[in-house]
This record gives sequence, C-alpha cells and structure tokens, in this order.
Amino acid sequence: KKSTHILSEHEEGVNHCSFSPNGTLLVSASNDGTCRVWDVESGQCKHVLRGHTDRVRWCQCFSQFNSSEAIVATHSRDDSCRLFELSSIK
Repeated sequence: KKSTHILSEHEEGVNHCSFSPNGTLLVSASNDGTCRVWDVESGQCKHVLRGHTDRVRWCQCFSQFNSSEAIVATHSRDDSCRLFELSSIK
C-alpha cells in the first residue's frame, strides 16, 4: 500500500512515534533533540517540542484524567523526562 504522507521535517533520525488517544495527531521523537506533533489528516507539522539537550528516545501521547486534553511525555538521552500539555502550545 502507498504512503499517505511522508513526515520528513526532523533534522536527524526518528526513534519513536505515538498517536494521540483520538488518532488525530502523531508525535515523533528524534535524534535532533525534538519531538514533533503532526496532524494525521494533512501530514503537516503542528508543533515542535523543544527542551531536551540530547536525542529524544521515546514519546507517548495520552489523555489527562477526566479531560479531553492531551499530554506528551518524552524521554531523552540527556537523562530527563518532560511533559508537554498540547492544549497549552500555541
């Protein structure tokens, strides 16, 4: 089957991807030290999540308890974890 989108804005390799609970977003973790939030339907990058000082190994997108808002958890080779609230990102 043919790809619907090629998500290629990372500057280095991608280590992990995670869909949002409702399936409308995809989050990718990269060796470039960022995570990117993609719109699944359009294939457009909606947000770049920054803050790690080394490659990002892992990301997970999940819903907050009793809320429809999503949080992205990341883990980096800089030995830190970060939480990003997608509703607070402009």
